[in-house]
Amino acid sequence: MIRLFATDLDDTLLNHEKQIDQHNLDALERLQQAGIQVTVASGRNEVEIDQVIKNVPGDFHRVCQNGAFIYLNSQKRIYDGYFEADLAKQIYQVGKKAGMYCFIGTARTMYISEKNPFIERKSQQVAINLEYDPIIENRLGEDVLPSKFCYLGEASELQQLKQLLLQTFPEQIDAFISAPHCLDVMPHGINKGNGIRHLADHLGFDLSEVACIGDSENDIPMFRVTPHSFAMSVAKQSVQAEAKQVVESVSKAADWVIAYNENLALSQK
Repeated sequence: MIRLFATDLDDTLLNHEKQIDQHNLDALERLQQAGIQVTVASGRNEVEIDQVIKNVPGDFHRVCQNGAFIYLNSQKRIYDGYFEADLAKQIYQVGKKAGMYCFIGTARTMYISEKNPFIERKSQQVAINLEYDPIIENRLGEDVLPSKFCYLGEASELQQLKQLLLQTFPEQIDAFISAPHCLDVMPHGINKGNGIRHLADHLGFDLSEVACIGDSENDIPMFRVTPHSFAMSVAKQSVQAEAKQVVESVSKAADWVIAYNENLALSQK
């Protein structure tokens, strides 16, 4: 029986206008009416996620910043994870030398050390609690505890930076393309897959009782922890290949999950 449904936000639950289509809203309601709990699992922080779901009917758990922070629908935080101070400073330096634009993510705030049109356009696309500090490097590991570095740039540049960071900090970081023109760098082992694992353990669910859906590289760890995984049809082939099924919408995945539970219940009578 599937008891928990996890959905990514951008280009999964959200359309290109960053809104939730009515058929997906209806699907979230059907899932909860069927007794299936729902969690949002996103690279966004808790402020951004709250802006998305605050007016959506129902109760939602939250796996924020690729699993760095996990909240129950009661708002209780059950997990948090950060970079060690020295490692955060070293990562910042590597990105700075590469000349890449960077957001530094904490639980509720995204920091930037410089203002430019690229970052301003990005920050206008989503509700970001953004703070500008030209000497943010000096605060890393002090009063600013980073949980994510988010680099912005062209795809080829991000791939080069990704390889450089993984080679420079082996077994210390994870890095993946989370959206077009966006590279997320996380502490090693902090990802959506382990986030879902922590949440399921806390709720008393087996991972075989979890279904998930997403569209990007940062969703792959989530696909790998459960036999019930869905990739969006707009995802790259490399992402689709990691999921058990490919669907066009969250509502299609939700319909499958509900039917799966109904058929399982019938077979057990």
